Order: sequence, then structure tokens, then C-alpha cells
Amino acid sequence: VASAKGSDDDDSDDDAAPAAAAAPAAGTAPKTDGLFDEDDFDDFIEDDLGIQQALKREHEASIRRAGDGPGRAEGVSQMQMMDMVDIFGAEGFEDDEDAIVAAKPKQSSLSRFEPTLLKEHYISTDDEKIRKRDIPERMQLRSIAAIRRTRVAFERDVDAEAAWVANKLRRGAALPATVDAVKRVLQYYNEEALEPPFVAAYRRDYLVGSDVTPGELWAIYEHDQEWANLSKRRRDTKKFLRTVYDAGRDEGVSLAAGKTAASTIDDAAHADCREFVRKTALRHGILTAAAKRPQRREAAYWAAMRSAGIEAYARKWACSPASVAASLEDEKLSVPPTPSEYPDMLALDYVGAHKGLDTEAKVRDAGRQFLARELAHVPAVRAAARREFRRLAAVTTRPTEKGRAKIDAIHEY
Repeated sequence: VASAKGSDDDDSDDDAAPAAAAAPAAGTAPKTDGLFDEDDFDDFIEDDLGIQQALKREHEASIRRAGDGPGRAEGVSQMQMMDMVDIFGAEGFEDDEDAIVAAKPKQSSLSRFEPTLLKEHYISTDDEKIRKRDIPERMQLRSIAAIRRTRVAFERDVDAEAAWVANKLRRGAALPATVDAVKRVLQYYNEEALEPPFVAAYRRDYLVGSDVTPGELWAIYEHDQEWANLSKRRRDTKKFLRTVYDAGRDEGVSLAAGKTAASTIDDAAHADCREFVRKTALRHGILTAAAKRPQRREAAYWAAMRSAGIEAYARKWACSPASVAASLEDEKLSVPPTPSEYPDMLALDYVGAHKGLDTEAKVRDAGRQFLARELAHVPAVRAAARREFRRLAAVTTRPTEKGRAKIDAIHEY
């Protein structure tokens, strides 16, 4: 009886096994296409977030379909595929793989929506790239010069940058403790990709002992981007200076007066250096095919002065641009060369050398004009002129009848 009972139980278990296999397991959700699940009809009535939810479901479904790959059978594991290869051979499957590779990728379903709509709901391609990187979005959207800065370049210039930023914050010479605190904040921004609010909340203890406050973290952040942009301009300026120097080496081009300006972190100095290099190239006849008419006219002027001997005449009694730049940078007076004869007597040798140089006075005026135009583009001269202008400039105002009528003691201005 016991054996019969056991056989009956075995038969009942065998009969129940196929039924249990055929029936879906309890607690498992029915298979859906990933777009319109049963739970999705709960928010059929659209509200403010309806379109955002629909776009999100559409985006997730497209990612799942792209991950499955075209032509791949669902529910087939890797082991089952290996068994099929052992039974039927690998030739047919190799053809299928070639066909899968040759198949064109399906176009994303997000292409049906307007780009502005995708951007508004943060599901565009750029937003997806930002989400994949484990870096705050603000740090990814910095200026190109700050993003592309390498770790080696940052570590090489971090001390100079910290001193520059600290001096900017204090509008003068900063204390060593301030420079150290700024350096630590710059390392948080560039090496650990931490945002100013995070540093103010969780790294403010490292600012103790300095006069840097959490409210100045945003200013350090902006100065860091400015330094990165100026560093890129410095590299571009040096490259431009080297290119012109190599092109005019046979012509005796001297760009020593612009080397100091090319190495500084100052936007005005870079602009002065590039202008100086351009004028020097025109003075020596180094022109590009894209040179415009004013540049060609100026190059013709310098060529005429050189052919008339005005440059050689001015060099006999005036300093060179390089010596003037060195004098201004070192604050040492350079003595001009002593001519063998009085300049008026030297000018007699150049009378008639050019069409407009028919008198001694015109030769002297041409020499002074040559030197003035030459020195006007020296970066050190332009920087000294700006300093003197800022030191001596004054703004004066006088009240008008309209101002007297509208602006009184209680006016906001």
C-alpha cells in the first residue's frame, strides 16, 4: 500500500509539473512591450508631467531595444546558443552574425519630437552624456579651456594661478595663508570636480586660518575659468610669435620686445604682443595671401622708408624697440647711441633719396615719424602708457539744469 501510494504521488507530481511549468509563476508580471504597461494607464489623463513621463518611457524603451540588438531571439541564453552551434554547426550562425552586423541600426524613437522639446525635458543627447558621467553638470559645462586643461598643466601652474587669483581677490599683494587656501580650493574644483556650494558646505573647515570666506568661492571659481582662458591665449600668442619669427629669420626679424608680454597672464598684454608681431611682420614685408588693403598699404610704407634709408638714419641717434622695452620693464634708463655727427648733418645724406624727401627738415620728420610708429606698437610702451593714463586720468562732472531739477537730497543717486 505504501508503495502504491508512493507511485500515485509520483504520478500526481509528474502530471502537476507540466501544468506548473505552463502556468506563469505567481508574482511575475506579464510580458509587455515596454511602452504601454497596464500601470501606465493610471496617468492617462495628462497633467503637467504627462508629456515628460511619456517621453521618459519612450526613451527608456528605445534604450532597451537598442541593447537587445537586431535579430536576437528573446529568452535564448548563451549556453543554449552554444548547444545549437554544437548540434547544427557554426556556418549558419556566422551568416546570421554577418547579417546582424550589416543590418542598419534603427533610428531612435526620440527623433519624432522637436529638439527644443527634448531639451526642455532634459532628454536630449547632450543631457544623456552628462548623466552618464559621474561629475556635476556645472563642472561639465565650464569653458572649453577649463575643461580641456590637462592635469599636468594644472599641477604645473597651480602655484602661479593661486597667487594670481589671491591677488585678484585682495586687489593687491595677498597673504601666504590666502594663497594656500585659494590653492586648496582650486584643487577641489579641478582635481575632485567639486562645486562651490559643496565646498562651502563640506570643505569649509579647510579655509580656517585664512581670510577666504565661503562667499568668495564663486569668485575663485570665475577667476579659475579666466585663468584657463588666459593660459590658452598665452599659448596661442607664443605660437604666433614663433611662427612669424621662423618666417622672418632670414630677414633679421627681432621680436625680443614682445617676449615678456607673451609670457604674462594679461589679456591686454596678449593683444599688444599680437599687434606688435603683426606690425613687425608688415615692416619686414612678411605678408600672407589674406592680407587686406590697409595692411598692404602699411607694408608699402615701411618698404619705402627702408629703401630711402630712413630706418638706418633713425638707428644712428635713437634706441631700438628692444632696448626701450627692456628699460621700461627694468625701470632703468637706456642711453641712446651717440651719433658721429649732428642729426641735422646726417639728414643731408638722405635728401632726395625718396620722392617726398627733398629737404633736410622732411628727412628729420620722416625719421621721427618712423620711430614714433615703431615704438607705438611695443607692448612695454603701451603698458606704460596705460599705467600713466590710469594714474593721471581724472573724471570731472558739472551739474546741469535738468540734474538740479530732478536730483535732490532724497534722490536715489
